[in-house]
Amino acid sequence: MSTIAPRLSKQKEKLLLELFQDNVEFCLLYKGSFHGFLVSELKSRCAKQGRTVIVGYLESGLIVGGYTSQGFISQSKAIKDEEAFIFTIDETKSSCFPVKKPENAVNFSTGFNFGGAFFFGNPKNFNMNYIDISSNENYESTVPGGQHSLQDVEVYRVQGICTVCNRIAKLL
Repeated sequence: MSTIAPRLSKQKEKLLLELFQDNVEFCLLYKGSFHGFLVSELKSRCAKQGRTVIVGYLESGLIVGGYTSQGFISQSKAIKDEEAFIFTIDETKSSCFPVKKPENAVNFSTGFNFGGAFFFGNPKNFNMNYIDISSNENYESTVPGGQHSLQDVEVYRVQGICTVCNRIAKLL
């Protein structure tokens, strides 16, 4: 089996790790450019994996994403998550926008939807190479809204520091 190289550079990974209160590491579960951009592929690779973070790469170089402590649960209603947040990472810093309305934190019915603020997925064709960013009452985001194509999208399992993670990533 070959190892899938994450697009998230060590520098950007460090900026993302700073958003977490506990000592964690990321294990790559899904990479759109490798596994395909279909929502069904993402769902099959990310179901029942626990805490996850999704990372999207815009053409501008900006990285956008979201974290849920509830893991990927395939259901058609919003999932309550008091620890959820969305984020951006640019060349030098990361910005975190915590959930304001935990009862609307995440919804996975047609993609990764963080309270309507960051919606990863295209509801027209169920592809994951698209994000719709909008301002709303669910997150404290100051990210300019709009629809964007993603150069790539990755989903990572978030877990405490361990050595098992490296072995699992090689099996993907």
